[in-house]
Amino acid sequence: MIPAYKHIPPFIDFGFGLTTLTVPLNKNITVWLNTIYNKEAYNFNLASQGAASVNTISVYEYQLKYTQTGTYHISLTVTAKDATASLESNILTLTVV
Repeated sequence: MIPAYKHIPPFIDFGFGLTTLTVPLNKNITVWLNTIYNKEAYNFNLASQGAASVNTISVYEYQLKYTQTGTYHISLTVTAKDATASLESNILTLTVV
């Protein structure tokens, strides 16, 4: 790994750089990780508020579905498998109506 890149925080979005989104109830929403990491060296954990069902497509793509209306915050943590470093992503805001 190139040392200059190992401290870059992850950037997630809903696609096309969107970090806020309003969607109808029970709609599948895709969250993308746009920062490249070595999948063998890191663990990935998507944190979503509320009663979301989360389907991990890959470490770079997640699908969520909310069954209750509200405003939710979503983030991602990337942790080195040797637990020496942990990086927090930006926070997405999702409003379900």
